[in-house]
Amino acid sequence: MGGSILYRALTAFSLLTALPTIIFGTAVFYVNINVIDIAGKRMLIFLVMLGTFTSVLIFGLGLIVRLIQPILGLKESVDRLVDEGLNKRIRVTSNDEIGELSNAFNEMVVKLSGAVKEKERLYRLAATGELAATLAHEIKNPLNAISGAAVYIDKNHDGILIKEFIKIITDEVSRIDKLTGTLLGFAKPIYPQIEPNDITALIHETVLLLDKEAQEQNIVLEEQLPDDLPGVLCDYNQIKQVLINLIINGFDAIDSSGTITISARHSVDTVDVLVSDNGSGIAPENMKNIFNPFFTTKTRGTGLGLAISQKIARGQNGDLRVESTLGEGTKFILTLPHCKETVHS
Repeated sequence: MGGSILYRALTAFSLLTALPTIIFGTAVFYVNINVIDIAGKRMLIFLVMLGTFTSVLIFGLGLIVRLIQPILGLKESVDRLVDEGLNKRIRVTSNDEIGELSNAFNEMVVKLSGAVKEKERLYRLAATGELAATLAHEIKNPLNAISGAAVYIDKNHDGILIKEFIKIITDEVSRIDKLTGTLLGFAKPIYPQIEPNDITALIHETVLLLDKEAQEQNIVLEEQLPDDLPGVLCDYNQIKQVLINLIINGFDAIDSSGTITISARHSVDTVDVLVSDNGSGIAPENMKNIFNPFFTTKTRGTGLGLAISQKIARGQNGDLRVESTLGEGTKFILTLPHCKETVHS
C-alpha cells in the first residue's frame, strides 16, 4: 500500500486538511498570549491565512501534476503506438498503479507484436501453400507424359545410349515427382491423430532408424534421456517425421564428423525434446528466416523441411524453436503437451 496512489492521495488530503488548522490555531494562540491591537490581529490572521492557502494551493497543484504526468505520458505512448509501430516501450518510474498500468501496456505491446508477426507468418504460409499446390498440380501433368514417353521408348528401342538417356530421364522424373509430393504435403491441411504416446520409445525408434546413415557419415547419434520422462499427447508418426527432419538437418550441418545429441526435459505441462549438433551453426541474419518456406542454405532440399516440422508441432498444441551459435552448433527444441496419464510402450 505504501506505493499506492490512493495512499499518497489520502496522505496529501490529510496534510491539506490539517495544515490550515495547525497554522490558524498557532496564530490564535500567539494572539491570545500577546497584546496586539485589533487592527494588528486582523492583519496577522489575514497574512497567516493567505500564506496558508497559498502553500496549500502550490502543494495541491504540485501533487496533481505529479499524479497526472505519468498518465499523460501513458496516453502519449498509446497515441504514438500506431505511428511508431510496436517497438515503443514506456519507461516505468514507479511501483504504484500507474507503474503497474505501464508494465501492463508494455506486456500488451510485446504480445501484440508477437501476434502481428504470427499473423503475417500465417498469411505467408497460406499464400505459399496455395502457390505450391498450384505448381505441383501443373508440374504433375507434363511429368506423367514424360514418364510415359520414357517407358514407351525403353520398351520399343534398343541401344546403350538410349538406355542411358532413358535412365537419366526416369531418375529426374522420379526426383521431380518427390519434389511435387513434398509441395503438396506442405500445401494440404494437417489433421493429426493426437493420443497419449511414449516419447522415449519414439526417440529410440527414430535414432535406430537413422543410426546406420549416421555411422556412414562418421556422425555419433547419442541419447541423453531422463528415466522419469512422461508421455506426451501427439500424433506418433507425424512427430517421428519431425524428429527425422531435425536429425537429417543435423547431418547436413556437420561437415565430416561430429555428434548429434537427442535429450529431453519436462515441466508440469510440457515435454521438450532437444536435438543438438556441433556443426557449423546458423548465421544470425538467417535465424529469423529459418522456418520460412523455401528458405535454405543447403545445396540440396527444398527448404520445406523445417517449415513443415514447425507446422506439425504447432498443429499439435506444441512448438518448434531454434537456438544456434555460428561455428559452434545448433539446437532445435520441440515442445509437446504433457500427458497426465501413464503411457506404456
